[in-house]
Amino acid sequence: MKKIIVPILLLAMLLSGCSMWMDGAYHSVKPHASEGNKLSDDVVTVSGYIELRDALLEMVSTGREQSTFYISGFDPKNVDQYMTAAIMHAKEDSAIGAYALDKITYESGNSGGVPAIAVEAKYIHGRQEILRIKTVSDVDIARSFLINALRNCDTSVVLKVKNYEKMDVEAILKEYATENPHLCMEIPQIAAATYPEQGDERVLEVFFTYQNSRETLKMMQEMVLPIFQAAEVYVRNSDADAQKYEQLYAFLMERFDYKIESSITPVYSLLRYGVGDSKAIAMVYSIMCQNANLPCQVVGGTKDGEAYYWTLIRIKDVDYHIDMLASSMSGEFTLMIPDEMTGYVWDYSDFE
Repeated sequence: MKKIIVPILLLAMLLSGCSMWMDGAYHSVKPHASEGNKLSDDVVTVSGYIELRDALLEMVSTGREQSTFYISGFDPKNVDQYMTAAIMHAKEDSAIGAYALDKITYESGNSGGVPAIAVEAKYIHGRQEILRIKTVSDVDIARSFLINALRNCDTSVVLKVKNYEKMDVEAILKEYATENPHLCMEIPQIAAATYPEQGDERVLEVFFTYQNSRETLKMMQEMVLPIFQAAEVYVRNSDADAQKYEQLYAFLMERFDYKIESSITPVYSLLRYGVGDSKAIAMVYSIMCQNANLPCQVVGGTKDGEAYYWTLIRIKDVDYHIDMLASSMSGEFTLMIPDEMTGYVWDYSDFE
C-alpha cells in the first residue's frame, strides 16, 4: 500500500487522459459527473470515512476489481489512515470480504484538481462466485437450503446468513441423511466454515464429498422411489395395522433372498440388488411403514455384543420389536416384546 508523492507528474498524467498507476497496473479515472454521491459502477464520491468504508464494502460485495473514489469534504492527508481502517474492516469484519477477498491495494492523487483514490481488489473467490451467493435471514432458512442441497446431491453451497447463530452443520445434515436414506442415497463427508469466524452476519460455506457422482446418485433416487410408492399401494386396502406391518414385511421378502453385506448406498443396494446389513433392511422397512402412516423407528444397539439394528413398532398401544434381518433369514415375521429381547442391548431412554 503506498501513496504517490509526485503531484505535478500525477496531475499531468491525469489531465492528459493517462491512467492512475498502481503496482504496475493502470486504472482510468473517469470524468467527474455528479449524480448524488454515485458517479458510475466503479466511480464514486466519498465525503468521509463512513462513506469511504461503505463504498469499499459495496465494491467488494459485487466482486469488482477496480474502482475510483473521489474525495470531497475531508483532508486528503487522512486517506492512508481511512483506507487502512476501511480495508481492515472489509477483510476481517464483512462477511463477503472475509470469504472472498485476497488483498486490496490503492494509490491516491488528483483528477482535474479533485483528490482521488484508485483502488484494486484481488479475490480468492471471483465476481461470479460472489454473485451466486444466496442471502438468507437466519439459520433456520439456511438449514432448509442445506438440506435441499443434500437432497439434490450438490457438491457445495454458499450462503450469506444475516442473523447467524452457532449451528453444527455436519451433525444436522448427517442426522437428516440418516433419517431419510430414501432421499439421500449416500451420506457424504461434510466440511463447513464461516467467514468471518465471529459476527452476526457471516458467509457459510459447505462442501459435500461423495464416493459416487451426482448423476449416479440422482439415478439411484429415481430407481428406488417407485419401489417405495409400490409398497405404499401394496397395503392401501388393508384396515388393520397388524396386517399392514406383516404385508410390508412380505413385500420386502418377496423381492430377494438377501445377502448380508454393508454398502455406502444402503437403500439402493438393498432394493436393487438384495445386498444389505441389519441397518439397511431396518431403515427400508421403517420408511415403508412411515409412508403407510404406521409408527415405526429404527433402533440401534448391539446383538450378542456386535453393533446391530432392528425396528420398533406399535400395535394397539403395545410396543413390539422386529429383527428384520433375522426374520428375513428365518422366513418368519416375528414380533417381540422387550422382555423377549435376549441378547439385544439398546438405550431405553431413546425409545420411551
